[in-house]
Amino acid sequence: IAPAASLILRANTSVSAYYKADEFASQLIGDSQLLAHALWKLDSYSHTQPLLIPASTAHMFIVNPLTPKGWFRYFFVQPSVKKRIKKFDRKNY
Repeated sequence: IAPAASLILRANTSVSAYYKADEFASQLIGDSQLLAHALWKLDSYSHTQPLLIPASTAHMFIVNPLTPKGWFRYFFVQPSVKKRIKKFDRKNY
């Protein structure tokens, strides 16, 4: 069931929506580097102290709170934080 649920989540959750949200947040903050630092920090926390949440709600978080182990890997819908931060380097919001 997990792969089927993953397909449904990926179809309903657009990667570009995360980039648009990053762009909007960067405009609100006024400094894209501050947002990049916050994303990096949230991502590092999620790797060292993963949250115990249902996999069905992981797509609602700014960064993926699940570990990439086991069947949780099917619920990774967010683009990697590394890719999101690289967009800050290529584009000044």
